Amino acid sequence: MRIGVVGSGYVGLVAGACFADLGHDVILVDNDQQKLASLKAGVVPIHEYFLPELLQRHSGRRLHFSDDLHEAVRSSAAIFIAVGTPPTDSGDADLSYVESVAREISGAVNDYRLQSRISAGGYGGDRFPLTRSNRGWSGQRALRSSASSDLQAAD
Repeated sequence: MRIGVVGSGYVGLVAGACFADLGHDVILVDNDQQKLASLKAGVVPIHEYFLPELLQRHSGRRLHFSDDLHEAVRSSAAIFIAVGTPPTDSGDADLSYVESVAREISGAVNDYRLQSRISAGGYGGDRFPLTRSNRGWSGQRALRSSASSDLQAAD
C-alpha cells in the first residue's frame, strides 16, 4: 500500500521508516527543504535504534522524501499527519500545524484518507477542518480518529 506521512520529525520519520520496513511504499512529506535534502543525503537527524539502518535500506526504494503534499495525497491510500503540537501558554496542545495540514490536504483528497490522533470532538467540539471545509467531495467524507474505534462521518 502507498502511505503518505506528513512531517519528518521524530514521529513521522520513525513511522515512515517502519511502514517501509513492513513492505509499504511511503512518501514522507515535509516543507523544510534543508531537512529533506539531509534525509535524501542519508543524514539521520534523530537518535533512534535501527533508524539509520532502516533509512539506508529503504530510502529511494520504499521510502521517498518530498515537499509536494498534494501529489503525496493523490498517490497514497492513507495519509498520516505527524506534525508538531507544541504546548500553548495554557498548556493545551497547539493544533494549528495539524489544522494547516488538514486544510491543505482538503485541496487534494478525493475520498477518505485522513487519520488523526485527535479524538472526535476533541477539536473544540467541532468536526476537523478537512471535513468542514471540503464540500465538493464526490466520495464519502470521513475522519478516522485513532483515539476512537468509530469512523466519524462528516455531515
